[in-house]
Amino acid sequence: MASSNPGITNLDVEAQFPTADAPTANAATSRATRAAENIEAQRAGESYGDPSGKLWSMYLTEAEKQDKEITESWKGDTDGILVFTGLFSATVAAFIIESYKKLSPDSAMQRSHCSHKYLINLSISRTGSLSRTSRH
Repeated sequence: MASSNPGITNLDVEAQFPTADAPTANAATSRATRAAENIEAQRAGESYGDPSGKLWSMYLTEAEKQDKEITESWKGDTDGILVFTGLFSATVAAFIIESYKKLSPDSAMQRSHCSHKYLINLSISRTGSLSRTSRH
């Protein structure tokens, strides 16, 4: 591939637009490495004769600023949510602990249990033993 622009070499064009007939994986890797180096060089201010390099550089700078602002905002929001969650769980735990102390057995179950014991004792006192059938 030849380039009509004297500032761009064949290696630069091949690195940015690799051909389909690359002989080995090493060649593709070296092309990718050169492409990454070219992008870094463009970020550093060397445009290789490409006027859009400055535009992309400005775009990347602004995008990075905006990304940093957004992530810092998210970090602040996350910190607030975590503090609220911690305080909420501590409050709920305190209420559960205090209310657990005041729990009492179900009175209906207590009455049923007492009635059952009374009937057993009554049956034993009448018959002298506990039996399931009543004797009259």
